[in-house]
Amino acid sequence: MGLGLAYAGSQNEQVRGILMHVLAEGKTPLVVVAFTAISLGLVFVGSCNEDVAQEIIFALMDRSESDLADPLARFLPLGLGLLYLGKQGTVTYYLMLDNRSCATNGYLGAEFQETAGLINASFAEV
Repeated sequence: MGLGLAYAGSQNEQVRGILMHVLAEGKTPLVVVAFTAISLGLVFVGSCNEDVAQEIIFALMDRSESDLADPLARFLPLGLGLLYLGKQGTVTYYLMLDNRSCATNGYLGAEFQETAGLINASFAEV
């Protein structure tokens, strides 16, 4: 979390490499993954960085349903949201493009839609 606060808004590639390595490890505890996602969101706030967004989405997809039921799991979508903070026009444009094409071939792809379904299911239980 310290790196995220120290480098907030800097889009520092060295910090990205360090933090994305933490997300990519499969056995990292949820608490570490959650705060890593927020840190990445802070460092790349408003950047629409696709690599960071994809890594956070993959981290969500790698979690079990019991992990997604944990309140800490809400920090992963929060980190993802920070990436697109203030970029509503860009997000709306890509969502419109995605709706015009096949759901599995769109900009957001099937991975995002599957993850969104899991997230919605975990929030419905709360």
